[in-house]
Amino acid sequence: MAPPYRERMDRVFPPAITAPAVNGLATAAWIAVPDYAQSRWSRAALRAGVIAGTVVAATLLDRADSDPLAARPAREQSSPDHPAASVVDRFGPAKGAALLSAGLSSAIAINRFGSHLTRRAALGLASHGVRHPWTAVGLALGAVTALADAGYGLGQVLRNSQSAIDPPWNRGRPVAQFLRK
Repeated sequence: MAPPYRERMDRVFPPAITAPAVNGLATAAWIAVPDYAQSRWSRAALRAGVIAGTVVAATLLDRADSDPLAARPAREQSSPDHPAASVVDRFGPAKGAALLSAGLSSAIAINRFGSHLTRRAALGLASHGVRHPWTAVGLALGAVTALADAGYGLGQVLRNSQSAIDPPWNRGRPVAQFLRK
C-alpha cells in the first residue's frame, strides 16, 4: 500500500503531468547551458546541477506502490526464452558480444548525430540574430521530449487499463477472441 503522503502528492501533482514536465525541463536546461556559461568548468558545473536537480525530482516523483522498506521477492531464474534473459544467454558469448557492441556503437552514433544537429540549429539561430539560441533549441526539444513522454505514459495507462480497452460485456477476454466468436 502506498504511503499517505503519495496520495496527497498525486492530487496536487498528477504523475501524468509532472513526469513529462520534469523531463522536458531537464532537456531544455541541459541544452541551454552554453547560453549562460562560457568556460568549460562552469558549463560542467551547471550540467552537474541539472543532473542533480533531475535526480532529486525523479526521486520525489517516484510512484512506487509498495513500501520501499518492504522485502523484495527473489529474482526469478532466467531462461533463454524468458523476455528478460540477457543477450549472452540468448545468443551465446560471441554473438552476444557482437550484438552488444553494435548496439552501443549505434547509441553513440545516434547521440553524436543528435548533438551535431542541435549545434547546427543553435548556430543557425545565432547567425540570424537570436539572442539565446541554445535556449530556443532547448525549449523546442524540451517540448518535444515532454510531449513524447506524455504520449508514452498515456499509452501505458491505456494498455494496462482493462476498463479503458474492453467493453463491459467482454471483461476478461481479449478483444480478438471476442470478435472471433
